[in-house]
Amino acid sequence: MIESTLDPMIAGRQKEKRDLENDEVTKDENKKRNARPKKEGTYGNKYGEKRRLEQEHGITVSGQTHEFEHPIPWATLTADADPALKIRRKSGVGEELEAISPAYAETKSSHKEHSGTGPSARVVQYRKELEVALKEDKSPGNAFQISLVEYAQKPNFIDTAHTPVGRVASDSYQHMIMNTDSVPYLNNDASFAFMPLDNHQKKECIVARWIADN
Repeated sequence: MIESTLDPMIAGRQKEKRDLENDEVTKDENKKRNARPKKEGTYGNKYGEKRRLEQEHGITVSGQTHEFEHPIPWATLTADADPALKIRRKSGVGEELEAISPAYAETKSSHKEHSGTGPSARVVQYRKELEVALKEDKSPGNAFQISLVEYAQKPNFIDTAHTPVGRVASDSYQHMIMNTDSVPYLNNDASFAFMPLDNHQKKECIVARWIADN
């Protein structure tokens, strides 16, 4: 695990907590980050990925055909953050985390059926399984594969696997994996940590997608 060096202990005293959503430093940092090129394979690059897929497959990729899937949900990636910091998904650190997190275009019908989508009793258990794989087992590859297992048994995933929209989803998934070198998540103080995804794990994830498709 690669730990961020943000907000260290200084002279035996913890730095005073910032209002991560509203202070001017954070707002300025966010403007600079938003101006940077978006990394391929991340949620922040979803529009670039949509263009790539349309050019390579010659079909329209839209909200009617696909939805961008976070194989490891945002709630799992922020689970360790102090609740008092009130991390939000659409602003500040929470927004940046979502932007740099791995994501790909899954078929819309399959995404709606997935255990990680929407409220259900299974969602809490599913997110915990991913958290254990990512942080305790130190294996983002296993977390990605848990997500795939949930897809492989869904009727709509099976039905669309070898259709044009299904092939787009598989391409996008593989593109995400090949461009992901680590998975970000938040520490208790909302600093960033990154769990490496090595080449062996990448190969396992790609093979797992092929198995799920077939």
